[in-house]
Amino acid sequence: MHDIHEMVPSCDIMVAEVRYPSLGLGWEMATIVEKFKKPVLMCAKEGTNVSKLVQGAANSKNPNCTFIRYEKMTNLIPHIKKILEV
Repeated sequence: MHDIHEMVPSCDIMVAEVRYPSLGLGWEMATIVEKFKKPVLMCAKEGTNVSKLVQGAANSKNPNCTFIRYEKMTNLIPHIKKILEV
């Protein structure tokens, strides 16, 4: 409960590894996007399975959601910087 009530409201951006299903992470992502209108960068390593729900969340109706695949974690840095510049 600490994350959803204290960490989510206080963050500027959420970076979420989404290749493993997690109800808690889903709840946190929905709260940050819907309630706090903050950006979420959903990411998964190249070649891994990701649910259709995650892939579908990153669309024009959810401008605060971005989904990308990465080869190395360091590939995420430019995406995070771009989101924080807005």
